[in-house]
Amino acid sequence: MPRSPTTTPAEPSDAAKALVGAWELSNPDRDRRCQVTFRLDTAPPGRALTLAPACAVAFPDLRPVAAWTMARDDTLKLLDAKGTTLLELNEV
Repeated sequence: MPRSPTTTPAEPSDAAKALVGAWELSNPDRDRRCQVTFRLDTAPPGRALTLAPACAVAFPDLRPVAAWTMARDDTLKLLDAKGTTLLELNEV
């Protein structure tokens, strides 16, 4: 069975390893901010993360985020518990 582009690989990519740790998520004006901590341990349907309590207030759409994954093109995807992409981030 072919692997989907958002399937969490057994061995994390270098891009996924580089993402591990605490990051700040903000809007362009930086008046809404919160901390997201990415981990490599698995959490269905991807890898584990922790959203600071401020995230639910600053970014209500992120409340259902359950996991993260990296697509083959190193796009970061925040997923809900069913594996639906809620937010997709890529380098431009």
